[in-house]
Amino acid sequence: MFKKVLGLISLAVLMIIAGCSSSESSSEGKASSEGKNNVEVEELKIGVPSDVGPLNIYTGNMDWLTDLVYDKLFSPSPYVDEPQPWLAESAEQLDDTTWRVKIRSGIKWHDGEDFTAEDVKFTYEYYRDGPPNRHTHHVSEVPKVDTIEILDDGETLEFKCAYACPSMATITFADLPILPKTYLGKC
Repeated sequence: MFKKVLGLISLAVLMIIAGCSSSESSSEGKASSEGKNNVEVEELKIGVPSDVGPLNIYTGNMDWLTDLVYDKLFSPSPYVDEPQPWLAESAEQLDDTTWRVKIRSGIKWHDGEDFTAEDVKFTYEYYRDGPPNRHTHHVSEVPKVDTIEILDDGETLEFKCAYACPSMATITFADLPILPKTYLGKC
């Protein structure tokens, strides 16, 4: 999941560099790049107008950069009325206070570990119960998520709110970056 995003960014950067290079290029360079579908780089550097420090999901000051690292259950888009499923396969509101979310299978974290419903449960409980940050109000205030349960299939979660929560898919699921439990759960 994240390698694909990094690959696309790398490809875009290389295309920009290629467009800015001189028109005189060796035929060897052209031949060696033909037929390649993916571009992998060891390190990607992105220029920003000022030093923002480390990427920190708690500050919210660099959401556009953290979005390159952490995905959400739904992906917002300015071109559609409803956010599109991203890490989630689907979300359904069962009643005024209950939502059921099915996560996608086959997704891996940067370190190769599988993305699981445990990661989603951990993330939402961490935002709700952990130190206050830019995302906590989406699970501890509006709406207030009381319980998150992983259902028997291991790929479906049920979210129960303290009161009616009609905006879970359009706001909460589309705004909270999912964190890896296997890494952060050890802290």
